[in-house]
Amino acid sequence: MTQCRTAAIAAFVVALAACQPAADGSPPGSLNPPSAPDRSPAPTPTATPAPSATAQPLAWTALDVTGPAAREDHTWTLTGDGRTALLFGGRDGGTVFGDVWAFDLDTDTWEELAAVGPPARFGHEAAWVDGVGLVIFAGQSGATFFDDLWAFDVAARAWHQLPSSGDVPVPPYGTCAAIGPDGRLWISHGFTTDLAFPPYCPFPSAVEPKQCPTVPPTTRRLRAFVIVR
Repeated sequence: MTQCRTAAIAAFVVALAACQPAADGSPPGSLNPPSAPDRSPAPTPTATPAPSATAQPLAWTALDVTGPAAREDHTWTLTGDGRTALLFGGRDGGTVFGDVWAFDLDTDTWEELAAVGPPARFGHEAAWVDGVGLVIFAGQSGATFFDDLWAFDVAARAWHQLPSSGDVPVPPYGTCAAIGPDGRLWISHGFTTDLAFPPYCPFPSAVEPKQCPTVPPTTRRLRAFVIVR
């Protein structure tokens, strides 16, 4: 009898233990172990790309400003700092100009720079030379063709004629010119009373023009010319 009671108590204790929740949190009697916690890194939020800037189309804008008389065959030259454009000469039909105007590119305003200087002309060439100023060469007025060199000092508002020597070019109209990397003023082509002529390359520091020794292109006038460094 005592043995039977002992066995019954033991069986009750075993059954009671089976009804208690497991220490690892599994439901009673579960045979499946608990799943491990998810330790994978949180997904990185994807950045939304910024909208690309749309290129603005190039367009002309008319400037309502008062300035020099309308003309053609003039020159338009930037100063060394790129903030002022200088207009010299040109013609309007039978009227030939010899005036100098400065256009301020910051304020969009004109100013006439009155000064006594070279004879009025058109079809000349002009270039900005640091330390010298606005340099003009050649041109035409009526039946007169020029082969002179002049420099305009913007700060002093004064012209002075530059000396020239060497093989001075035939007095031309409609040439083209630019300052080369060697510091010289190069001119090319144009025409005169003897019609068109080949390239010349003057202004080697002290203004000593000479004809270029290489074989030139065919004669021409009123064309483009640029120095490639």
